[in-house]
Amino acid sequence: MRSLGVDLGGHNLRVAMVEDGRIVEHAREATASDRGMQAVLAQIARLARQVTAGAEGVPLCVGVPAFLDIQREVALRMPNFPGWEGAPLAAELRRHIDAPLTLENDANCYAVGEGRFGAARGYDSFVVLTLGTGIGGGIVLGRRLLRGSRGMAAEPGHLVMGGDAPC
Repeated sequence: MRSLGVDLGGHNLRVAMVEDGRIVEHAREATASDRGMQAVLAQIARLARQVTAGAEGVPLCVGVPAFLDIQREVALRMPNFPGWEGAPLAAELRRHIDAPLTLENDANCYAVGEGRFGAARGYDSFVVLTLGTGIGGGIVLGRRLLRGSRGMAAEPGHLVMGGDAPC
């Protein structure tokens, strides 16, 4: 089975085609400098077409550095991408790409990958912390990704610790 993985980062954008658990093609470039939503989504679509060599309908999962409302496919907060808050990301991306699409928090994607192929392989429960442009985390309990009631569990870099500050 083939699928695409997209890692949207504050500095870099990576797209990889995976077949039976192996990367068979990939592309990477700097994220559009203005980090504007339409420019970045068009960039994702262009790299996806490049990596799939124009093959239609290859399903993709986009790892997004955001608090996502998974049910509504909306970015609630994207600290590294100003102006994306409240954006219906999946709907906007579907305007650029005609393929099955899943959005997920980027640290959750990382946790799932570590469980299947990395340092957490063979463990039923584990925690992953990501340190990049921001701080993120993913928790797997009993081989299942912990998402919480709205898909925002395990975000240690944005925990309210008191006062009026958002994080």
